[in-house]
Amino acid sequence: MSDPLQTQVGGDHYKRLEYQPLEFILDAKLDFVTGNIVKYIARYPHKNGVEDMKKALHYVQFLESIEYIDGGMWGAFLTQDGLATKQQDLLGDLLDFHYYDNRSVLASSLEKEIELLS
Repeated sequence: MSDPLQTQVGGDHYKRLEYQPLEFILDAKLDFVTGNIVKYIARYPHKNGVEDMKKALHYVQFLESIEYIDGGMWGAFLTQDGLATKQQDLLGDLLDFHYYDNRSVLASSLEKEIELLS
């Protein structure tokens, strides 16, 4: 059986990364909603641009509306080659959102990036 991480349907936006979002989501045991935020931020420059940022923001707004408990690892994913500085900043804001309950920064950062991309 071939390595499923070497196969991607519909582009190469994940294969560009040494540590793919799916691997990170599974390693960090992230929930579905947080995993989707990671996925959309990691791929937005190479797939759907502003649409992916709007999707990430939608999931952030959902997280803001619920009580959330988190654990996980972020360093290896955030510092890998292949993620642009803006992506690292946005994912860092997501980390702050979870661990430090800093709910306003992530939504604001995504909204600013959507404006820049529009």
